[in-house]
Amino acid sequence: MATINIRGLEAIDDPAYRYKMPKIIGKVEGRGNGIKTRIVNITELATSLHRDPGEVCKFFGCELGAQTKWVEEEEKALVNGAHSDNDLQQMVFRYCQAFVLCPNCRLPETDYKIKSETIWHKCMACGAKEMVDMQHKLTTYILGNVKKAKLAEKAKKKKEEKKKKKKKSKDDDEEDQDMDDSSEKKKEKKDKKKKKKKDKKRESGSENEDGSGSGSEEDAAAAGAAAGLGGLSVEDQSAFDTGVESVRRFLASPGWDTPLLMEELRVAQTLSSFPAHFRVHLLVAAAFAEGPVGAAEVAARAADLRAAHNGNPILARHMIGAFELLCARRRPELKPLLPAILKFCFDEDVLEEELILEWAEDEGRTEYSPEGVSAEELAEMKALCAPLVTWLEEAEDEDDSEGEEEEEDEEG
Repeated sequence: MATINIRGLEAIDDPAYRYKMPKIIGKVEGRGNGIKTRIVNITELATSLHRDPGEVCKFFGCELGAQTKWVEEEEKALVNGAHSDNDLQQMVFRYCQAFVLCPNCRLPETDYKIKSETIWHKCMACGAKEMVDMQHKLTTYILGNVKKAKLAEKAKKKKEEKKKKKKKSKDDDEEDQDMDDSSEKKKEKKDKKKKKKKDKKRESGSENEDGSGSGSEEDAAAAGAAAGLGGLSVEDQSAFDTGVESVRRFLASPGWDTPLLMEELRVAQTLSSFPAHFRVHLLVAAAFAEGPVGAAEVAARAADLRAAHNGNPILARHMIGAFELLCARRRPELKPLLPAILKFCFDEDVLEEELILEWAEDEGRTEYSPEGVSAEELAEMKALCAPLVTWLEEAEDEDDSEGEEEEEDEEG
């Protein structure tokens, strides 16, 4: 299949240009009032543009003022009327110009980001965030598709939760039965444990009288000191602080960019012998080591923060953990500001809505919780974030209800 450059209204003559798409192939079917043009390679075309085939098909309808039909099961796209391949190709170029190419760097490396019923281009190549032409009719279709996807995902989650609850209820019933059967054995074990504890207390009491049991207080003090350092050993904390200072010096130096910063984080993490997710901890600790942490400061570091987790939800959860550690240990004065910091991260597309809500729903410590921050402190910070969580949930429910109303209108 012949390929051409992915471009907008202006031709690209660069022989090294690597972004390609197949030439569109249309096939006229039927006759008279029932004549239609089938887009034979709509799926391949949409895949090369990283867009939904139904969206590309709908664009033809918007431009031509004609009815379109996309049948996903058959991968069939139909446009009413007879249209030549050349006319359709020109419309593909117009589609790329408006909905695929980054307005800043003109590369087809964009994804959609939707907030408050507004669609934005988010470029993976240059990091730019630009709004699409919201006057175009296609935007209504895109927003509707996103709402339908959210509703489907929410229904799937509810179904899975219902299934889990049913299974848990069944397991609890079986466990209760087992507990009843083994109650006598447990009682015996409990009595034995009590007896052992009493014996140990007697032995330890005699040792303390001889002056041989004084080390426990020193151990407790050492443990408390480690907790004050974020749960790391003295050596690890020193290595972490060294890494943070190295990143801070790098951020203060002139002429760096985000890719170079990512390499600096990788080197600092490797030299400190920490796991890979400590890169986000190093960045957060270095970028917000001093001074205010407001909307302007988060916006200034947004591209770096996004690059640090690169869309990986696990690393993004560790980034929330890094902010927890920053507010609980490194800069306790920021603890009341954690809700605002997370809100700024949400506004700058650093943290997704679903991720923040997932974090808020977790009880106690998780694998993403930083060492040295207790479950009580985590609960305190989550309580501070309750208004933010409520706001996010209400915004999500509002989107879902609008989506349901649109579906009812379509069915009616």
